[in-house]
Amino acid sequence: MGSIGEAVTQAERRQGFALVLFLGEDGESVRRAAELAEDPEVLRLLNREDVFHVVLRQSRQGQDLLETLFMKYAKEALTSLPAALLLDGEGKRLRAMHLEGAGPANQWLGEWLGTRRPPAP
Repeated sequence: MGSIGEAVTQAERRQGFALVLFLGEDGESVRRAAELAEDPEVLRLLNREDVFHVVLRQSRQGQDLLETLFMKYAKEALTSLPAALLLDGEGKRLRAMHLEGAGPANQWLGEWLGTRRPPAP
């Protein structure tokens, strides 16, 4: 996916999720990027038909833009990188987490994707 908006649009069409990863140039971000690209369980989760993900990197977008986007969608400050955000098909926050010190992605991502939207009124 190229943008948060595109991921949310696809999530809405398929009643799925938009996963946004905010990565910096630090060692933890590099480790997380490798984990997301190499861990078989993470790859299986990211390849689900109802998951659309986008990776935003500080080196390309700059810290200010990442902070603005995280605040807009997560409704909280981006205090450190890396971070992750799970949105529904309406762009509403389901989960947000700063990843420094978090467990392996194959643990928290599986839990996150078990998240379901509340039934429509």
